[in-house]
Amino acid sequence: MPRFVTGMLAGAACLLGASPVSARMSYVPVKLRVVSGVRPFAPVRVNGKPFLFMLHSNARFTVMTTHKNAALAGVTNLIFKDHYGISTPGQVSNLGRASATLERLQVGDRTYSKVPALIFEVPQDPPMDGMLGITWLREQHVMLDYGRKRLGLPQSEEDTEAADHKLLAAGYKAHKMIFDSADKSYFVEGTINGVAVRIGVNTVAENVLDVTLARTAGVELGPVADHYGGPDGAQGDVYFPKRDVEIAIDGQEAAPIRPQIFDTYAYDSAPRPATSDAAHTARLGADFMIANRVVIDFGSETIFIGPQR
Repeated sequence: MPRFVTGMLAGAACLLGASPVSARMSYVPVKLRVVSGVRPFAPVRVNGKPFLFMLHSNARFTVMTTHKNAALAGVTNLIFKDHYGISTPGQVSNLGRASATLERLQVGDRTYSKVPALIFEVPQDPPMDGMLGITWLREQHVMLDYGRKRLGLPQSEEDTEAADHKLLAAGYKAHKMIFDSADKSYFVEGTINGVAVRIGVNTVAENVLDVTLARTAGVELGPVADHYGGPDGAQGDVYFPKRDVEIAIDGQEAAPIRPQIFDTYAYDSAPRPATSDAAHTARLGADFMIANRVVIDFGSETIFIGPQR
């Protein structure tokens, strides 16, 4: 579990007062691409074959790639699991989902051996090679910096402490993320139009509000703006609000958002429970991260919001 520093940000002040530690952080460039919204990608190699993998914190696995790319990288130990994955929005792939082991995964100057992976299809317009999911992001304690467009790979607890110290000294505001072990996702405490809510933290795509929360928070919906295609083939309508929505994280006001609004449970082909969970109520995506020059530290489990310009 990636808790390098127990209660590290019980004091941002303690960090600011601490003596700087020499960091040995290795950095990998991140490319922001539009693939159903803006998403961060990093160059990787699977068994020596180069790919560009999405950094996806709401993907509940270690690594995934497609059947075609698995074959290109010489991954042959596929074990069929179930029928999952879509070839186009609303169209479930007939290739299904398989588990496999990557003999070698390289990210920057780091090499990982015997990495568990899932093999399934995702739409390829535009092309998308694969993903590094929440399990990998947490296990490697990475730092995803949207302002500098880079992925930090620390070697030790001290590297994380030093990097966080620099952010605080530069005027970033730190907010502790909470990990939902059942859903395998992070959330923060916040408000939407003044309504207290747990807000999911997602590294990719647009900001999202569940349609039920939108109504509770008095968000007026505009006309149907788009349509979604869920991972199990579900389809539905997407709306935008008539006006920007006010948002605050732990009391810190951030730039208003214009989220996508839809039935987030229907998207996941999941029944709507009596009490909504953070993963489905509201999500901050790459749109929020870019606008606020956010750094997400999966080592100290902290989201840093950049100084207001």
